[in-house]
Amino acid sequence: MRLPPWLRSGTRGRDLALAGTSLVGGLLLFALGIQRQLSWDPGLPDALFLPPLLAACVAVGLRRVATGASLAVGTVAVVADLLLGASLGTVLVYTQVLYDSCVYGSPRTWRWLLRVTVVLSVLSMALGVLLVGNWRGVGFGTPFVLAGVMPVLTGISVRQYRDQAAAERARAEQTARLVELDRRQAVAAERARMARELHDVIANHLSAVAIHATAALSVPGARPGPGRLGAAGDPGEQRAGADRDAADDRRAARADGAGRRGRR
Repeated sequence: MRLPPWLRSGTRGRDLALAGTSLVGGLLLFALGIQRQLSWDPGLPDALFLPPLLAACVAVGLRRVATGASLAVGTVAVVADLLLGASLGTVLVYTQVLYDSCVYGSPRTWRWLLRVTVVLSVLSMALGVLLVGNWRGVGFGTPFVLAGVMPVLTGISVRQYRDQAAAERARAEQTARLVELDRRQAVAAERARMARELHDVIANHLSAVAIHATAALSVPGARPGPGRLGAAGDPGEQRAGADRDAADDRRAARADGAGRRGRR
């Protein structure tokens, strides 16, 4: 089943559809009662977690048209969510924002995100070890690794693959242009060679005709007979045949060039 044109990859409709799907998923988690994972104040109403979710979904919708704004809005949304406590829906949507920032943002953006997420993961692990007092405190860094480092690494991998594919396509197009240029140069050189040869053949035949005619007319008191005039006409016939052969060669060359372009 083919998607409609407005939902295909690289379209604005696809971005809006992804943002809407993220919002529906977050609202579904809210309806199931698992939207809030942690709250600093148990008395806070669950509805307070919905604005950060909505802001994160808006950030997803801006992933192509304004990648920097998407990252800024998404980061503000997740920080506000963490200040309230923590909700699964907003964090999951923010992982999409991080992924999109690495894929569609500038190289400086994904390098900066990789450094920040790795540093936060290491710091959370170190803090966990200090709080727990043993190596089990490393688990404190697991949320930062899963929700921060992994989306960034995935986005970097996809971006590098796309950049490599784009470079390969550019090299293939350049090779095709060079091949077409060589073909045109070869055709032009062949036409020039055929023109020179045809010119030489015509010149030689005309010279032979002139010589025969001059010889026939230079005999004193003799009228040129049919045999002599026929001898003078033979080179003309040969010249016409050579002209026809050269024209046939040119038509065959053009037909062969058209056949090659059709096969490509």
